[in-house]
Parts: sequence; C-alpha cells; structure tokens
Amino acid sequence: MTEEHDDRRLQRVEAREGRPSDIAVPLDGLIDEMFDDAVCEFAHTYYCPERYFEDLERAVMANAGPSRPPDSWASFDRLVPVLDRRFAELTD
Repeated sequence: MTEEHDDRRLQRVEAREGRPSDIAVPLDGLIDEMFDDAVCEFAHTYYCPERYFEDLERAVMANAGPSRPPDSWASFDRLVPVLDRRFAELTD
C-alpha cells in the first residue's frame, strides 16, 4: 500500500467514514511513523490481540444479550472511556 492510501484511511477514520474497527487494521507502519512510542505500544498491544473487540462487547452489550455489538461510531463513543483507561494503564 502507498503512503497516500494510508493517509486516506486515516482521513476516513477522522471523518467517521466506514467502521470504527478500521482503526484496528494495520496501517503499514504509518502508526509507528506518526506517533510517539507510548501511542505505538498501545496500538500494537490493544488492537492486535483484539482487546478492542472484547472491551467493545463489554461496554456496548453489557445488558443486550448474546449478539455481537454493532461496529458503529455510537458504539465506539461508548467505548472511549475504556480506551482512555486502557491507555492510562499502559503508560502509568
């Protein structure tokens, strides 16, 4: 993939186009180039082992039954406090 393609993917996330899980898709080293070591470590340890999806299920579907949570920006917004806590745990 090209750098232009990666830039477009980041722009789509920032504009909330597509799905929030698009964040979890590797960006061909772009994350490592754009962010400091703490953010890179968080991205690699949080999104790669699918902790994101586990936290999403807990945050969105706590009382909703056995189905998977919708991969939507509304669901992501409910997950933001969990993301903040996970990042703080990693960087403290």
